[in-house]
Amino acid sequence: MDRRLGHGRAAGLAALVITAGLTGCHGGPASVPASASASDGPTGAPPAPGTATPATFPAGTPAPSGCSHLVESTPRVEPGQTLGEGTHGTWVVTSSGASPPGTSRVAGWRIAPEQARLSVWKGRVCSDRADTRVVRMTTSLMTQARWAGHGPARSLQITPSWLARTWPGATEAVVAEVRTSIPEVTRPGMVDQLRCHVAFASSKDRWNLEPGRPDVGYPATVAAGCNPGDVVDPDGR
Repeated sequence: MDRRLGHGRAAGLAALVITAGLTGCHGGPASVPASASASDGPTGAPPAPGTATPATFPAGTPAPSGCSHLVESTPRVEPGQTLGEGTHGTWVVTSSGASPPGTSRVAGWRIAPEQARLSVWKGRVCSDRADTRVVRMTTSLMTQARWAGHGPARSLQITPSWLARTWPGATEAVVAEVRTSIPEVTRPGMVDQLRCHVAFASSKDRWNLEPGRPDVGYPATVAAGCNPGDVVDPDGR
């Protein structure tokens, strides 16, 4: 065979190989599908850390298109109700049109993890995290209310629930709940003491309200640390 012809065929074959490689890089039959990306792994491989995962739902529950992750064991949020955020993982369902205003709570939920963000989609409670769960639920704002002492030092001792401590909008709802069982809380001075404790003493184990304290108005009650006057409560304040 002619040596020059052999060299020519070899050069032609090399040109074909190079052309095929270039065709694959520029959208020919060997191009990468548009849906693929640099982070895609083998079929069935777990997503890379930080990569969004598909929404998951309880067995048999259709995945709502507007809900990232359905939170199990939560009642539906009905029309006219609103889901609002408290602190320390607390979320509160309130109802519009409640009378008196501010007393509209329906229920309180505490979720884990606390960092999860809830939303409502067509009455369903959704989360931005797949592992969100309700760990506590209550409708009560106090666990106990009882009288202690006698005379001027007589004190109403209220033990607030975790919901009262972690719902910033709890003030008027707490007042309304306590009034249903303790009529003396209708006195302005007692109401101001209670409002002050809800707003500024949520971490106290117990709230002490004394009817013997002077009615000085809410700002002065706050300035006095919720305890205006010279009466000493059971905690020595």
